[in-house]
Amino acid sequence: MAWCWPEGGAPNGPLKPEVTTKAVVALIFLLQGLNLPLDQLRQGLRDWRLHLFVQFFCFILFPLAALGLVVSGMIPVPWAPGFLFLAILPTTISTAIVYTSASGGDSVAATFNATLSNLLGILAVPLWCAFFIFPMEGVAIAEASSDGFFSEFLAKLLWLIVTPLCVGLVFRRILGNESSAPRKRFLRNLSYGCVLFIAYAGFCQGFLGAGKDSGTSWWEALVWAAVLLVWAKCLTWGLGGLLGFERKRRLPAFFCSSQKSLAVGLPMGQLLFGLEHPKLFFLLLPLIFYHMLQLLVGAILLGRWQDDESATFRSEDSL
Repeated sequence: MAWCWPEGGAPNGPLKPEVTTKAVVALIFLLQGLNLPLDQLRQGLRDWRLHLFVQFFCFILFPLAALGLVVSGMIPVPWAPGFLFLAILPTTISTAIVYTSASGGDSVAATFNATLSNLLGILAVPLWCAFFIFPMEGVAIAEASSDGFFSEFLAKLLWLIVTPLCVGLVFRRILGNESSAPRKRFLRNLSYGCVLFIAYAGFCQGFLGAGKDSGTSWWEALVWAAVLLVWAKCLTWGLGGLLGFERKRRLPAFFCSSQKSLAVGLPMGQLLFGLEHPKLFFLLLPLIFYHMLQLLVGAILLGRWQDDESATFRSEDSL
């Protein structure tokens, strides 16, 4: 849609994205609050080794690996900030929990780490951006990264992320933790719609600017997204085994550590860099590709592990 009608997402265009995207960001984090199972945090506190591994991989090891690729010049320059931004994001909530549970892993541990990761990401993502991505973006960002910029960003963080998130958590407590299937489906679809709108608005900036002229380099972003995903999947699975996690704990470590949240990344990117940022298209596309690939790989692995689990149960029943 952004390719065919980029004018719709242009500043002061028909959809008024400079206003509507801010409202959509607030709505996304309100929905995040409604979906964050904070009551599960108390249940999963004891397994500190697993939690430390997941958060360390998510916010330290993954960003440092991406930074190494960028500094070495392996990732092409136009895509470097986008891959750094991808690397610093928290894990997914719904897919990490669903994949872990469906494959026979510890769903409480997955819920704990997904919730904690998304709460830590509210502070970790802006800090990583300030130290690594903003300086890389050159003079324009460096000038914007003054005290005025950070005070403005903190105000946006408070009103567009923290406040809606807290309101969502309060409403979750009032409405109860158990939701009916139609309500869950409605909230999920509403959240997907919000994410799609932000993706559309961000892509419009790219297609109005340099996006259409750089179509051949999209493949570079797709290839590097696949490389990072394979690296993250293999390393988290291998480290889980080396640390002695049994299968039930190894699965949440695997899914929570290697996945990155599109639902947090797109609104956070729009908030940090601004809808008018000339490179917003290049900042968001690596995340889009990585998210698409992680869903595909996760579904393939889930199908295989479910088959293995069924075969194990059949063998035990026969015995």
